[in-house]
Amino acid sequence: MAGFFQHGFAGASGFSQTPEGKVLAASFMDSYKQMVKAVRAYKAQSVEGGLGNGGVLKIN
Repeated sequence: MAGFFQHGFAGASGFSQTPEGKVLAASFMDSYKQMVKAVRAYKAQSVEGGLGNGGVLKIN
């Protein structure tokens, strides 16, 4: 299993040295940073009257 990860990371490292790889890595990093920013700023919504108590699932 260690060999799999070792070769996998080496392959990713080599890919990030190409111009295409650098663009791809930069776009993933930008997306990740935006997602973290959005998750940190997230506030749960409140609904007037509440959201109920979960209900009951009935099966025929």
